[in-house]
Amino acid sequence: MRATPDDLCEAPELAVLAVLDTTLDQAVLAVIAQNREITDGEDLIGLPPAPWIADAFASAAQHLQQLIGLYRRAALDDARYRARTPCLTPHPPRNFAE
Repeated sequence: MRATPDDLCEAPELAVLAVLDTTLDQAVLAVIAQNREITDGEDLIGLPPAPWIADAFASAAQHLQQLIGLYRRAALDDARYRARTPCLTPHPPRNFAE
């Protein structure tokens, strides 16, 4: 996920979410590099705890990346909706004593 300047104008939180998404990619690659047995497609039975946790981590990171993508789309849709919808909140009363 790469945030564009237009995206960041509409939803600034997407900047840190783009960094998190990229960081998750790199973290999963590092964990897989250290625990190659999780990519073999074979059963993890009999292996020490690290490959089991690495496998769970990779799955959780993938799920989090999907949620980041969903949030990104929702945040941009919300910002675009608010830009098209007039504000119905009345302006606060003016203080005429000033």
